[in-house]
Amino acid sequence: MKKSSLSSHISGHQCSARFSSGQIAFWTLLLILASEILIVGLMCATPPISRDALIYHLAVPKLWLKHGGMYEIGQSFAYSPMNVNLLYLLCLSFGSDILPKFIHHFFGLATGFLIYKYLKDEKMGTNWALLGSLLFLSTPIVSRLSSEAYIDLGLTFFITLAVFAISRWRRCKCSQTRWLTISAVAAGLALGTDYSALISFVFLTLIVIYYYAKDRREPTKAVGYGICFAAIALLLFSPWCIRNYIWTSNPIYPHYNSFFNPHPLPSNPANIQGSGISGFFRQRELAYGESFWEVLAIPIRFFFQGRDNSEQFFAGRLNPILILA
Repeated sequence: MKKSSLSSHISGHQCSARFSSGQIAFWTLLLILASEILIVGLMCATPPISRDALIYHLAVPKLWLKHGGMYEIGQSFAYSPMNVNLLYLLCLSFGSDILPKFIHHFFGLATGFLIYKYLKDEKMGTNWALLGSLLFLSTPIVSRLSSEAYIDLGLTFFITLAVFAISRWRRCKCSQTRWLTISAVAAGLALGTDYSALISFVFLTLIVIYYYAKDRREPTKAVGYGICFAAIALLLFSPWCIRNYIWTSNPIYPHYNSFFNPHPLPSNPANIQGSGISGFFRQRELAYGESFWEVLAIPIRFFFQGRDNSEQFFAGRLNPILILA
């Protein structure tokens, strides 16, 4: 009896220890996460001084406000889609150039929350879900961007939401079109935030077709779902394309302008800078003396050579741990 009582006591003590360690990990992660959010929040409360915010993300909406509406400014960056910038325009209309920084910070927090929810859905546990969210939010470039009036975290949030919604859609065997619609809307909002979302949009459309064909064994319907997904996303993206086409005859100006405008005017910024893939390689060679292979290695160099406030070195560094993701 004594041995049995002793073993029960030891077993209970071990369970208590495991519970305590889990609780300690939970509160530690929560404290670090709260500290990260607070520090970035304090940085958001300072006036914007970053270059891109002052000459683009806040400057263009400010010019539109002064003009009384949207008009063609003539700078190549002003032709980009501007969903997030429209939120900044609303803030500027109330006389605040600090609130846009908090909006961008919110997009980062919302992305962290989606990561947390996804990991919880995958039965990873609260602590692992918190750790995943913390790893994202504490990545140096994310911390830096969170305190700036940029669009990058808005784009990240919309793409993450699109992926998250597709995962939920597949979890219910592709039967709840509500999640597919949410994903398509998020993809469309991402397209309306930056042209770079076009890559994600193509992959997401293919994923929708693949998942439906695999899970439901109906390839024809799968293509139909993919078309519907793409149609919703492109519909939300279309206002910016229509605007650019009216102004420049190129819906995604200044990209691929040589295709849409074979004989551009000499004053056209795209004609000077070059467009498309070859133009990008040429720009890096002329500006920084980088070889073809150095430019090709940028996705890897980003993790090791990135420097804050350096255009040559990508204006920031990603956490090398993310290479393993």
